[in-house]
Amino acid sequence: MEGDDVSLHCKTKTSNLPADFYKDGSLIRTEPAGHMTIHHVSKSDEGLYKCNSSSHGESPSSWISVTGNDPPVSMVMTQPIRGEQGLDYDYDDIIPSVTTEHHF
Repeated sequence: MEGDDVSLHCKTKTSNLPADFYKDGSLIRTEPAGHMTIHHVSKSDEGLYKCNSSSHGESPSSWISVTGNDPPVSMVMTQPIRGEQGLDYDYDDIIPSVTTEHHF
């Protein structure tokens, strides 16, 4: 929901990864612990998010919608986009995760 904090995590099934986070194909920032928080989300934060780890490859993309009504944040999983140069990564071990933090 608008005004909430949203945490994004880039992790394997067992641990967080150092990762680059992207929104709509553009690098947002690099996080050594594999998670970032978007504070006080607004409609401008809606978009297609993914993470990339140099050791594990790229995660599938996730659409984040910001609304003024329930559900607070929805995430739609999409198919991973393969590299244009014929690169074929194994994405099965990277799990995208979104957490909504409510502050009262």
